[in-house]
Amino acid sequence: MESREGATRTSKRLKARADAAVTADALVLHEAHGTGTALGDPIEMGALVAVEVDGARVAVGGVKANIGHAEPAAGMTGLLKLVLGLQDSTAVPN
Repeated sequence: MESREGATRTSKRLKARADAAVTADALVLHEAHGTGTALGDPIEMGALVAVEVDGARVAVGGVKANIGHAEPAAGMTGLLKLVLGLQDSTAVPN
């Protein structure tokens, strides 16, 4: 059974993908929020699998594993990691 938060994340992912006019097979890298909790991480990965994967291989990273939570900087750090990976066509490991 999916939690209410999981259902919300799933619906937000579907809307974002529709707004961007991309298909599930376009996703090759997911920079995870990575709460680092037994509750949050499965919810995030469950929403990812429910909406995006459909049998495709998707690299999942989380910069917080390298630098810690970093509070306000965590989102920007993840975005910068993603941009650098796109420039080099690589998925940087944790």
